[in-house]
Amino acid sequence: MDAPHTLARSPLVMVLSQVRFPREVINLKPANAVAIDAAMNSAGFPMMKSDATASFNLGEVATLQLAGPTESRMFFSGDLSLGVTVNPRFLSVYCVDNGAGIPYPGHEVFIERVYDVVSALEQIVGEVIVERLGYRYVDALCIEDAKEVLKDPFRGAEPLLKDDTFPFSVTSTTVDAYFSNSVGQCGLGSEPPLEGVHVVCGTVVPRLVIDPAIPPKPDSRWIVDIDAYTANGFALSGDAIRQKARQLANMGRGIFYNRIVTERFAEKFDD
Repeated sequence: MDAPHTLARSPLVMVLSQVRFPREVINLKPANAVAIDAAMNSAGFPMMKSDATASFNLGEVATLQLAGPTESRMFFSGDLSLGVTVNPRFLSVYCVDNGAGIPYPGHEVFIERVYDVVSALEQIVGEVIVERLGYRYVDALCIEDAKEVLKDPFRGAEPLLKDDTFPFSVTSTTVDAYFSNSVGQCGLGSEPPLEGVHVVCGTVVPRLVIDPAIPPKPDSRWIVDIDAYTANGFALSGDAIRQKARQLANMGRGIFYNRIVTERFAEKFDD
């Protein structure tokens, strides 16, 4: 089933859509910065920061400084809720988590912002092929919540060993699975399909950085990382990206609600 609306207490810590190119797009190099900056400003991303380091405000934890791709330019919406990375090999649009969770407006609104970015850059990049389009979102669940709302085989947080004489709790190994959409329905498979959903679940220890865009948490979490993607090449255009992104969002969301979580998930995070 689809989520009826945006959850009141969504455990989302990342939402990201990335367009990858098979080779460097020369017109997205820093030498063309004036045109790129103007295009991004027109798309509603007026705040710019160029490559080398990215700062992430982690609230009470600290401010994290991480190295970025040297040819990237990073842009942000006026309210700092959305970010864009422009690189000669890829374009990324993502929600920004400053440590207090993502104020996620919903898939359709997010996809429209992806459309705005691609449409603004179309005239700059010219005719190029998209090698891969991904639509990724990551939930970070408290261990107890994960046990309660996940279906098998995704309840990896379930302890395998409970022994009062043993001072550690042993949990199951990471879940890593592909769901293919190539035959009209999603099936669990071992070979990466050209179009499908890659699901990774696993325990993250306190304060571990799993991605530069995800602030670390002070306690252990169970991560559900869903990457819906297509590697079927197509010509870059705002309309094509919007259509494909909608398909991928629906595919990933369908896997999440039909295969990964129980009905308790919506009840748990929408009160």
